[in-house]
Amino acid sequence: MRKYLIDACVVHGWLNMKDKYHNSCKRFITDHLDKELFFPMHALFEIHAARSRRLKGNSFVGLPGTYK
Repeated sequence: MRKYLIDACVVHGWLNMKDKYHNSCKRFITDHLDKELFFPMHALFEIHAARSRRLKGNSFVGLPGTYK
């Protein structure tokens, strides 16, 4: 089984519908859901910080629905 180490920029692009790479990131994630996806621990902090900055700058629109 293939394994992928996913950087914070891919996750942020997937989560932010206003990101210019949203469709590419979303396609990668959905195409590889049956693979093992790994995220560095520090990526969680990077994603949170980037989301906070973009919310303040009104350049973040999250995915619809509830994610847990």
